[in-house]
This record gives sequence, C-alpha cells and structure tokens, in this order.
Amino acid sequence: MKLVTFQTKTSQEPLFGFVINDKFVLSFAAIMKKQGTFVDSLESMDSYLHYLPASYDAAKELMQYAVELSHQFNENEVCPIGAVKLLPPVPHPAALIDFGLTPRHLRNAGVNLLQREYTGPEREELKRKIA
Repeated sequence: MKLVTFQTKTSQEPLFGFVINDKFVLSFAAIMKKQGTFVDSLESMDSYLHYLPASYDAAKELMQYAVELSHQFNENEVCPIGAVKLLPPVPHPAALIDFGLTPRHLRNAGVNLLQREYTGPEREELKRKIA
C-alpha cells in the first residue's frame, strides 16, 4: 500500500489517498463519496497515523473497493501520478530524530535528547558530564 498526500490542478486542498499500479492516484475522499460513507481516520495522513492500526484496515478495505470497481471513477477522480503534485508524506511530523553511527554524532544526538528532558541545574550537570 503506497499512501500519498497530493494536490490536483483543480484542488488547492491537500488530498490523502493511494497509488494504483505505480501510475495513478486516487483519494480516499473520492472513494468515500462514491460509497456515501465517511471515515474520519482517512481524512488526512495525520489522522491515519493517529488512528493506527484501525485506519490501516479501513484504508485497505476502501482500496479493495476502489480497485474492484475502478470503472466507476472518472478521470477527475483517478489521476495519472504525473499530473498531480506530490506533497510531503507526513505534513506535520510529531518529531524528527536524527541519528547516525559515528561516536561524535551519537554524542551530539544524546546531548540534544537529554537537554529536551532535563531543565534547570540538572541540565547543566549533564552537560558537564557528557562534555
């Protein structure tokens, strides 16, 4: 399952959907509209991630429906992947953690993580111990 956040030429709002056969994209909103249903966990990538694992099952079910009844979707709903603007897969990440395998990089990452957890005198003491 290849999930994407994208924009079409006719929509300025980001759409959340999936890639079909590496050639087309279809939004979950278009599928839900066809079905006459609404699944709030498939409204965006953020809501999808928040409601895991239930959202995975809902996405899989809608994808199967769309693939089986692909003839019901028009060209405004199923777009060639080259005709859409792909957006960052996770528009609002909760956190970014950078790490590497070099000792210096690990030390710097450790210092940054510890500084986020400790404040006041504890922080200064940790800095002295690590440096």
